[in-house]
Amino acid sequence: MTPELSVWQHAIPDDVEELLPLLEAFYLEERLDHDAVSVRRAVVDLLADPDLGGVWLLRVEGVLAGYLIATLGYSVEFGGRYVLVDELF
Repeated sequence: MTPELSVWQHAIPDDVEELLPLLEAFYLEERLDHDAVSVRRAVVDLLADPDLGGVWLLRVEGVLAGYLIATLGYSVEFGGRYVLVDELF
């Protein structure tokens, strides 16, 4: 038996269309409102500006199986920049 190969990779703009169905699945599973146009725009904006954060894709045997979205913020209380895990699916 060969172990499954799992790889996290940083998403690029070309990954958006492949990612959108997983975003929709996450919103449905969590019973969150899902405005596909707004979600797509937010992901495109995030991928276009690394100062906002990033998206990472989990591939298992080359197939997209999950994702992580992290955004960057700034807090005076905590002394500077921080990372917020916005979505993990």
